[in-house]
Amino acid sequence: MTSAERTRLRLAAQNGAVSALVGSDSPKEATRELLREVCENLNFTVGAFWCPASDPDRGSGREPDSLYLDELWADPLADVSPFVESSQEKTFHRGEGLPGRVWESGQPAWLTDVAVEPGYARAAVAERAGLHGAFAVPVPLDDERGVLEFHARQVLEPDPELLDTMCAVGGYLGQFVQKRRAEAALRASEERYRFQARLLDAVGEAVMATDTEGRILYWNAHAEQLYGWEAQEVLGRDVAEVTPTLAAREQARQILTELRKPKRWGGEFMVRDRWGREFPVLANLSPIVDNDGQPIGVIGTSFEISGQRRREEGQRFLAEAGRVLASSLDYATTLRSVANLAVPFLGDCCLVQVRDLSGQISNPVARVAGAEAEEALERLQERAASVVEAVLAGERALVWPAEPAPAPLGQTSLAELGIRSLLAVPLRARCADLGVIIFATIQERRSHDQTDVALAEELGRRAGLAIDNARLYKEASEGNRAKADFLAVVSHELRTPLNAIAGYADLLAGGIAGELTDTQQQHVERIKIGAGHLAHLIDEVLSYARMESGHDTVQLESSDLGTIAREAAVVIEPDATSKGLDLVVDMPEEGPVLLTDPAKVRQILVNLLSNAVKYTEQGEVHLTASPKDDGAVVQVRDTGVGIAAEARERIFEPFWQAESPNTRSVGGTGLGLSVTRRLARLLKGDVYVESEVGAGSTFTVALPDLA
Repeated sequence: MTSAERTRLRLAAQNGAVSALVGSDSPKEATRELLREVCENLNFTVGAFWCPASDPDRGSGREPDSLYLDELWADPLADVSPFVESSQEKTFHRGEGLPGRVWESGQPAWLTDVAVEPGYARAAVAERAGLHGAFAVPVPLDDERGVLEFHARQVLEPDPELLDTMCAVGGYLGQFVQKRRAEAALRASEERYRFQARLLDAVGEAVMATDTEGRILYWNAHAEQLYGWEAQEVLGRDVAEVTPTLAAREQARQILTELRKPKRWGGEFMVRDRWGREFPVLANLSPIVDNDGQPIGVIGTSFEISGQRRREEGQRFLAEAGRVLASSLDYATTLRSVANLAVPFLGDCCLVQVRDLSGQISNPVARVAGAEAEEALERLQERAASVVEAVLAGERALVWPAEPAPAPLGQTSLAELGIRSLLAVPLRARCADLGVIIFATIQERRSHDQTDVALAEELGRRAGLAIDNARLYKEASEGNRAKADFLAVVSHELRTPLNAIAGYADLLAGGIAGELTDTQQQHVERIKIGAGHLAHLIDEVLSYARMESGHDTVQLESSDLGTIAREAAVVIEPDATSKGLDLVVDMPEEGPVLLTDPAKVRQILVNLLSNAVKYTEQGEVHLTASPKDDGAVVQVRDTGVGIAAEARERIFEPFWQAESPNTRSVGGTGLGLSVTRRLARLLKGDVYVESEVGAGSTFTVALPDLA
């Protein structure tokens, strides 16, 4: 091979090694590709990289002070597996073998033929693999070094130029590894910094760090909230300029003296935020020292003491506001009460603007001002529309003058209105904006802070829900009232012709129009029975309509429950007799005596007895009453069809019946049991049912003595 050809191959190997390093993502991948490029270009059979066990990236778990095989490339067309396996299991100490010699000396080494090299550790396996020439070069790795080793099938005569080339390749690999380590260390450092920043943000207090001259080096999220300055605005500025301390000079000198000792300092002092608000903080300051113990900066934490007290007062305020909002469904009245509660807690004056159902903002629902803020409130109300528009457009709380200019007050400044600070929050419920609450503080008073904003936002959410609930209740009430009015009108309209039918039937039965035949008499009796049944249905509808509209009242008087029960049984007895049922009334001769509404109790018992007879085909209907505690218990038991478990509560719903309207065999409005339970509850009692399909039902009425 000519000198030019050897030079070309060496350059190709060197360029291939550089390309492998440039195109690789990790040191292991770069090493593997470098070995392949060198071996293929220079006709070497095996290339290996030996790494020290002390290497931080690759040596974990290895024998200390040793070299181990990290990467190896072998010609896929050559059978060198014995040598590869031996190398994989081999560990070299300093000065041991070809890699150990280079590792110890830091100089390249050359073996013309390993087969005749005295003391070569892998001579036997190298001979079986047909390997002869070998050399190794150092790879600088920070304070340590690795080794590149190459083997060829031919005997290699010493070649200083090749060694120089491969030493350069080893240097490239070392530089690549060190660069990647530095990048990884930088990423780890950045991650640690981000983690520390997140950790300090989670502290829950303002955290800042300064150098010895007081210039701000670090400023966390809570410091931004407490003092009003964002981090990018204050870094590098004097801390005394950003958070001026209002402490006495003597206290300030004492703090600095303690920190220079160096020693920690903790205590209270007054500060001022970016808007000039003065407030007390509890601070803990610690000096940052270098390795020699000399101060190089200060790190401090602080939190507002008045803010903590105010948060506690705020929770009490919200609890009272919640109680007021829940006390009535008249939202206008409750909002006025809440506005009175909020002044002066959240401002010197308050304006509540609510959207009507058409979405328009009309006159203020609530308007409250302290004696000194009346004029400011008058001027604010004239320009409130722009404030409302800005809040509803942003769907969030807004605070002026903290919000970017221009303020939503036209060309008028807050100072011209006599206002120091303006806070406006939306009234929201079910993702809809229902209005806005506006709070203002007048000149010479405090500004609104984040605690105020949080409290006002929560108040806005609660007030919004109160408005929404009141409107929903009103809509439901109006719907119920319309339904009850409709039922009452229909019932009255039905009763007029029904009374005429019943009257003429009575006239016919009395012989006014002449004597009737037996057949005619039977027909008239059927007309009277049908009219009576229809009258009962109309009475049920009227009772239901009265209760729905809230017009039903209780007329209390001393009542003998036994007498009422027997009267109810007399009404139902004909129906029971016509079906062949036994109607058993098990009552004491006198009592129990209650102070209650006898008419409503009678209707309850008539409804339950009628229902029992209606759904019983054979057997009996049993009525009992007994005193219990401060009242009495009445039971109506039947041997009828019974009620399925899933229907036992639904039978008390208006217009609901267990059978389908198209297939049921028993008539009725489906209001009887609903009216019965409502009447019982109107009398401060209730109705319960126990039943089993096919085994009858027992309805229990608990009636208290209302004395």
